[in-house]
Amino acid sequence: LLNHPDIRIVKAASSLLSLAFAYGGKDDATPDIGGIYAAIKGCLQEEGSSVETGPAIVPCIKRINALQGVVSVLSRHSTDFADMLMSQLVKSDSSPREPILCTALSISQSRPRVVAKHLVDLFRVVKKPSQVEQLIAVCLSCRLANYFSSEEPMLELQQRVGSLMESVKDPWVLFQLSRHAFCTSNFAVAEEIVSTHLLKGATSEQSHLFYVSVMLTARAERVISEKGALGIAQALPSIEAAKSHLRSLQSLTSESGCTPLPSSDFSFQLETVTCRIDFLRLCVVLRGLCGEMRLVNTGPPRGTRARLHQRNVIHCFYLLASRYASTYRRYGLFRCQQTRTSLRTLSALCLFMARASAKTFVDSTHGKKSRLYEFHEAEGAMWPEGDASHPITRIISKLSESVLSSMDETVEPSIRAAAMMEMLDPVLRCPLPSPRGFFTSQKLPYVELRVHADP
Repeated sequence: LLNHPDIRIVKAASSLLSLAFAYGGKDDATPDIGGIYAAIKGCLQEEGSSVETGPAIVPCIKRINALQGVVSVLSRHSTDFADMLMSQLVKSDSSPREPILCTALSISQSRPRVVAKHLVDLFRVVKKPSQVEQLIAVCLSCRLANYFSSEEPMLELQQRVGSLMESVKDPWVLFQLSRHAFCTSNFAVAEEIVSTHLLKGATSEQSHLFYVSVMLTARAERVISEKGALGIAQALPSIEAAKSHLRSLQSLTSESGCTPLPSSDFSFQLETVTCRIDFLRLCVVLRGLCGEMRLVNTGPPRGTRARLHQRNVIHCFYLLASRYASTYRRYGLFRCQQTRTSLRTLSALCLFMARASAKTFVDSTHGKKSRLYEFHEAEGAMWPEGDASHPITRIISKLSESVLSSMDETVEPSIRAAAMMEMLDPVLRCPLPSPRGFFTSQKLPYVELRVHADP
């Protein structure tokens, strides 16, 4: 069906396969990878042999665009599939056409490391101004191929994106690129686009407030990604100001007749920003407790302030993970897949911080544990799992295997505290899984349930 001449059948088959492979897992997708790769390869070869403006290329472009969902899902399941398809795209005999960048963008959203190896070839094939937008999106997606923004490949990538952005003038395209930059942790690019282009073009008070809140949030996350734990003090005022702007925006949209979008609602943005502020404040408290324990090199006595604070910070991280999970259950059904995955990953991050804190302050949790702690770590507790391909998920997995697995009460308190402080900085500087739903003002639908008792 993917090779059917009717484009509507191709779209329907691609959508069905995307859902089946996404929920079925890698084992269900493996038998069909070869056939789907052959179908996509045939489309690319047909497209490369067509003339640039001839009518024969139009059906092929539509067919390739219809297959992007399958490409993204299969790239996530199989690195070999993404690598082979990317190599096919950048072959020297392939003509520079728009489907090449469209397919590369789909691969980069699942396997950014594969696309990052071929960025030079993609820059070579771009020859039209209309293709620059997709090339910028591909470069922004490759941010997730690196852990930290200070790495040399990231600095070179930022310079290339900055030079390409000069040719983009369309406000709608700029908005889409700012949203994509925000979701891929390119906060410096998102802040630059909003402050330089979008903010001055705001046509209403609501638009101005929203752009300012996005700019302040991106600025705060940029500082944290650059400075780690040392940048929290500088970032908190910006993100607190963003929360204040969102509250003003929420109050304006809730008033009748004050907004052209009566269905707008910013409670999701307020909830995610509030959770992020609480996470950063907990990191400040955790860092202070680790510094104190590293100095005295002993566990706090029972009933002291330090012991109570160590126990509380563990519970607070657990509760923050529960809040992210609750936000996922409340809003996830009405948001995109990227938003749902980001919320699950943020919940998994808070869960890791709670378990790492419990390992660090094992003296405070040793012996009789509270009922709250037993509830969080009860056998069979269903905690959300994050995106396995995201850098933050990979780094907390490595830290859990290499550091937390060997950390117990036999290790000196000063060593445990130092290890926790060393783990905190890379966790903060790693790309943040930012939900795409932050840019959507959507009110939750209400359901009226009438129950009639039958006597």
